Amino acid sequence: MVRLRTYLLALVIAAAAFTGATVADSPSQGDSVVAVDATDLVASTADGGGENSTEENGTDDPLPAEFVITDVETNTPITVGETIEVTATVDNIGEEAGTGNVWFDLGEYRKGDTSVSLEPGESRSVSLSYVSKSGDADDWSMTVGTPDDTATRTVTIDERDDERDDETEDTSSDDGSGSGSSGFTGSASFDATSLNVTQSATVGDVVHLQATVENTGTAGGEKLVWFTADGSTVNETAVELDRGTQQTVTYAYNTSELENGTHELAVETPDSTETRELVLEPRRSNLLVDSIDTNSTVDAGEHVEASFGLHNAGNATANTTVTLLLNDLRTDAEAVSVAPNASTTVQLTYRTNTDLTGDLDFAVDAEDSRESFSVNVTEPTPEQIEVPELTEMSEQNNETTDVPNSTADDAGTSTPREDDAAGTTDAVPGFGVVPMLAALLLALVAVIARRRGD
Repeated sequence: MVRLRTYLLALVIAAAAFTGATVADSPSQGDSVVAVDATDLVASTADGGGENSTEENGTDDPLPAEFVITDVETNTPITVGETIEVTATVDNIGEEAGTGNVWFDLGEYRKGDTSVSLEPGESRSVSLSYVSKSGDADDWSMTVGTPDDTATRTVTIDERDDERDDETEDTSSDDGSGSGSSGFTGSASFDATSLNVTQSATVGDVVHLQATVENTGTAGGEKLVWFTADGSTVNETAVELDRGTQQTVTYAYNTSELENGTHELAVETPDSTETRELVLEPRRSNLLVDSIDTNSTVDAGEHVEASFGLHNAGNATANTTVTLLLNDLRTDAEAVSVAPNASTTVQLTYRTNTDLTGDLDFAVDAEDSRESFSVNVTEPTPEQIEVPELTEMSEQNNETTDVPNSTADDAGTSTPREDDAAGTTDAVPGFGVVPMLAALLLALVAVIARRRGD
């Protein structure tokens, strides 16, 4: 359309020049006619295509919001546990208002982000922060970005050095400025003023640590507070304090990873350290007898059956032998293995006899406890005597009697009896070893007397 206007305008000018050359005799009238015609034609062309041409070529449409970063400031270098403070200046160079994100990364890790809204041409400072952790000590490439622009800086996070911290504090106290060279004023100083911890415990116990941290610096801030055991970090947390305020930090520390002995526990900040000693006793089991179930009365010859409930109240597995004692003499035993805070049941027995009757004193002996109990053993009544045992003894005597009789017959020292002639070999009822020996003795005496008489 613009090109068409140009062509028309050139055509009008050329026509005017041609007309002026042909009507030289009346220049006023000809110029007037040409002037009117050119003006009307240009005006008509401009009026006819104005609105439509703007919509078609888009030259008058506003530019969308575009956020660019014009400045970045940070408080580098810092020490582990201190806060990285980043201030970025963001400008909206577009022709429309908009909202966009602003972030910063350390290496590949996103550490902070926020959202900002800007009018066309507006500029604003955006603040971001991150509390450095114990593993962050390094020289980092920090990137501050928006959807439309990025800016890069180098950030240094140093390991904590007590001497260097002291020097830094002395230097900064002269002018009241903090670390870094980017104009951050004021400095937060977090001092650990106390640490409470149990002085002694057993390996595996949970020890409660409680520390008080106070900001004694010239400005508020956020820093890392961490607990250590023998120099190794066991917990860390970010604490934010206004100037002159304090906060209590706690942690429940499980000592299972430590051995028995003396250990150093500490609470640390980038600015101070507070330590305490902890003495750990070795882990051990504690096997206790917490129940006894047995028969209170038994007859002699019967079994005393006892059931014992055991509980390990220690923090180590109990591997031991549970023993049943009668008058301090071992009668039965069983090996057990009981885990910490676990329970089990053991069955032990003892067979009584007629030699020990009445109230018998028993005891059960576990690893760490010994419990006593009594059982009454009663004597058996005559009706309870086992008759079959006496019959067996009589039969054994009869069998023994038969042996000498048979031997005597074989040697020809006795006259066969009528029963023998009839083929009967039954022994004489009631004739046992003692009568036989008496008869032999009498026969021997008779023989000796007879020889003397001869």
